[in-house]
Amino acid sequence: MWLRRVEELSQKDVALRLGISEKTVEKHIAKGMRLLADGLFAGEAGARADAIADAIADAARRRAD
Repeated sequence: MWLRRVEELSQKDVALRLGISEKTVEKHIAKGMRLLADGLFAGEAGARADAIADAIADAARRRAD
């Protein structure tokens, strides 16, 4: 999400940088947006924040490999 939304990289550039397919980037962005929306609008920010933190940590581990 950070690379797409903050750094404004294209989906293709994100995929190349992380070594994953563009389809995987698309799926991660969609999942991240759902998690953010759930946390903001469903009142379950604590549980969703944990899920978001896990997703970010997983992405960082994949990028380090």
